[in-house]
Amino acid sequence: MKNLFITLLALAFMTNFTQAQTEQGPCEGAAGHLHFNGNGFVADTAYAADTAYIGPYVQVCESASVNEEAKIQGRVVVKGNAKIYGTAQVSGNTTISDMARVFDSAKVSGYAVVTGEAMVNGFATVRGYTIIAGNAWIQGNAIVSGYAQVFGNAAVEGRAQVYGKSTLRANVRVYQNAKVYGMAHLLGMSEVFGEAEVFGSAFLLSKTRVFGKAKVSGDSSITGESDIFGDATILSRNIHNKSIGR
Repeated sequence: MKNLFITLLALAFMTNFTQAQTEQGPCEGAAGHLHFNGNGFVADTAYAADTAYIGPYVQVCESASVNEEAKIQGRVVVKGNAKIYGTAQVSGNTTISDMARVFDSAKVSGYAVVTGEAMVNGFATVRGYTIIAGNAWIQGNAIVSGYAQVFGNAAVEGRAQVYGKSTLRANVRVYQNAKVYGMAHLLGMSEVFGEAEVFGSAFLLSKTRVFGKAKVSGDSSITGESDIFGDATILSRNIHNKSIGR
């Protein structure tokens, strides 16, 4: 009975909170106007070019700006000092905030969050429930999806793909046609490139490089200045300062 009461109390609180948010209006009640091209809300402190499309449920808040022929639709929130420009497309329930940049022909969708000083450009795609933060850089034709997280100064470039629940931090680079997925965790100055794949619960640290057609999976831990290359396959092994390949 006590648990039921607590549940009902929580539901009542959330209902009142949601109503308060709705009554407050877009951009937390900031003064603003509807953009003539799409009827989205633009705060008076923000900017949206006449050439941009701002969909009816979009909020451009604070000091954010949308320029050139960018297209924003869905329930997107652009805030902070974020900038979207070029022919970039942002849709779904995404949030672009802080000093983040989305430009060129990049696409961001789903429930993705791009924040900090992160950049998404070129023909890159960010979708799903991903978080791109810090100084992370997603460019080229790279795809980041699922629940992946890219932080720090990490970069995903070329035609690389990062997905699943994988995490990239620090100065990690994933590029060319490489793939990182599953619950892989990459730190330090690790690099994955060529057609290499890192997946499962694999862990890469320091100056590890995985390249060629190499595969690292399971709960492998590759550290130090190790190189895994060629057609090498590493499954649930701990390797430190070694080169393995053929």
